[in-house]
Amino acid sequence: MKIVDGHLHMWDDDINRPWLSDIPSLNTAHLPPHLSSEESSSQDEVEAMVYVETDVRAEDSLLEAKWVVHKISDLEPRIKGVIAHAPVEQGLNCTSHLDQLLSIGKKDGKQMIKGVRKLIQSESTDFCVQPDFIHGVQIATEKQFSFDITCRPHHLENVIKMVDQCPNTSFVLDHFGKPTIHQQDSGFVQWREDLAKLAKRDNVHCKLSGLVTEAATHNKEWKAGHLKAYIDHVFQVFGSKRVFFGSDWPVVKLAGVNYGEWISI
Repeated sequence: MKIVDGHLHMWDDDINRPWLSDIPSLNTAHLPPHLSSEESSSQDEVEAMVYVETDVRAEDSLLEAKWVVHKISDLEPRIKGVIAHAPVEQGLNCTSHLDQLLSIGKKDGKQMIKGVRKLIQSESTDFCVQPDFIHGVQIATEKQFSFDITCRPHHLENVIKMVDQCPNTSFVLDHFGKPTIHQQDSGFVQWREDLAKLAKRDNVHCKLSGLVTEAATHNKEWKAGHLKAYIDHVFQVFGSKRVFFGSDWPVVKLAGVNYGEWISI
């Protein structure tokens, strides 16, 4: 089966990613040749990919975008789109950054940078509903960018409020909102209710990504079956047309599976 990988990362030593210093197993180069070496364990064919920014230092984020568009996509031509970092929390002041992304993204007569992301997962619950944040997302929308939401379950209530203030924005929820995937997940009911509310907003899609990493974080003996209740619920409330796959490679390797193995799951 041919599939599109809607969420993967790559990196080398040229750009500093501070968070990798605490994860030695990932703190090495992960580039197209490394990806190719892991694909053989899957029967499926990945025909297109979307690169997602990797939480580099803010001052390096434009450099990362340029690196992907004008170097990595030459090495891996299946990369058809890029989700770049954007400091939308700066409100009007993020306009220059977004304009630079539009310029960087031009390649072979096409725009490679399709959307932007500002991580919410480590911020306060009200971070994404601050007026400047909302304004920044709205400006990104005017520039024809989508917005990736990477948050945790306790952010979802305010994520819904953010989405309601940006009705013209195309949103993508990464990693199902990062639920605590565990057989004894006490937050499952609340996550399920919040996802159902979010799914009522037609301008939101949901990315089937990052699940095995969340499962392994909370249970080293995780099994593929532990994902079923979460996947079933997302397909029930979003419908198959608003759910798409993302590998979250190479972060997925923290769960003890490689690229091809996760695709096979």
